[in-house]
Order: sequence, then C-alpha cells, then structure tokens
Amino acid sequence: MKGERRTKYQTNVKIRKSFDTERFFLVLCLVTACQSPPASAPTAGKPTSAEPALAFACPDSLFRSGDLVFRRGRSVSSDLVLLCEDEPTYSHVGLLVYDHGWKVVHAAPDEADEHGRYDRVMAEPPADFWHPRRCRAGGVYRLPLSDGAAERLTAEAIRQADEGRPFDHRFDERDTTAFYCTELIQFLFGKIGIDPSQGRRTRDGLIPFSPPLILPGHLLAHPDLQPIGRFP
Repeated sequence: MKGERRTKYQTNVKIRKSFDTERFFLVLCLVTACQSPPASAPTAGKPTSAEPALAFACPDSLFRSGDLVFRRGRSVSSDLVLLCEDEPTYSHVGLLVYDHGWKVVHAAPDEADEHGRYDRVMAEPPADFWHPRRCRAGGVYRLPLSDGAAERLTAEAIRQADEGRPFDHRFDERDTTAFYCTELIQFLFGKIGIDPSQGRRTRDGLIPFSPPLILPGHLLAHPDLQPIGRFP
C-alpha cells in the first residue's frame, strides 16, 4: 500500500514538474515575443533604399485612426507565442494613429523610441513597425468606432506614447502604470467603454501566481473585428 502511494506521488511530481516547465517557457516567450532582435542579429535595423518593404495589401489611404495593427515576428520567442495560440496568426499588436503622419503606438521591450528610450510605449511609422527584418507577416483590423470614440482613443494612445510608459515586465493587468502590447490595447479601448478581448485570457500553462495574460489571438477573436488589409 505504501509502495503504491509512493509510486503515485512520484508520478504526480513528474507530471507537475513537466507542467511547470511548460508554464515557464510560455511566460518566457511572452516576455520577449514583442521585442526586436539585437542590432548584431541579421534581422535587426531599419529599412534602407536597397531593402524594399514587405508587400502590403492595404494602402494608407484606407487607414483609420484606431485601427489595430498586428505583426508576426521572426524571433524564436514569437514562434513560441504562436504555439500558445489556438489559431496562431500574430505575435504582436499596436494601435494606428494619425499624428503628423501615420504612427503605430505599441509597447515592446528592447526597442528604442525616437528619444532613445527602451522598454517603453512608443510611436513609430508603420514601415518601421512592419520592418521586413523583424516582421514576416502583418495586418490591419478594425473595430467599428464613432468618430468621437476614435478621437478619444487615439488621443489617449498618443498621450501614453508621449509619456513613454514603461513596458510591463510583470505582465500585471491590474497595474496601469506599465503595459505589454495587448495589455496596452485593452487599456486604451477600455477608456472608450470597449472590451477588445471580451474577457479572454490565458490562464492555463502559466507559472504559479502569475496573472492571466492577453494574447493577440484574444483580440482577433472579437466578432466585430474586420480585416482591412493583410500581407504577405
């Protein structure tokens, strides 16, 4: 009897260790999924005249402030995030705004904004957000918004980028002083009374005591979200 209990206990410990390992790697990939590779990597840098941008099936004439812009990263961590999705499509998301030209407001670690600040909410041109060395696919999607709601949404996004809110390395949605990419989108739309994730969270496969996380796929699952343009 004791031997049988011991065997069951050892089996449960092995299962728990395996499960905790999977949870560790999920959080690890979410920590780095949004980040671009270091400058020494072949996928780093900005577009050059000799390096054409990715073919994009949505001209900027179709852009609207408040659109969601997604990208599928080239890093291993991005691939790991995609493995965590039920329907893997993208690994990062930002918000499109018009502020002296089209910009994407997003939160990403290990990327510098125009002031040279790292690990911040930042605004950059779509061509940089979809840099072909950091992005292999992307898309623009739209939730129906009134003009007034879109104005309030984008004004708040620009404010967050101007303030340079830090990246949320704790992934704690309750703390609104820092944001990770999907958390920022959730926060911004919440300001106009919209829940873009509709309460969807990833609770399985997490390190014990870590908060539930919002994945890009949770935003894509919104029934009112309409694709405007995608590539490749």
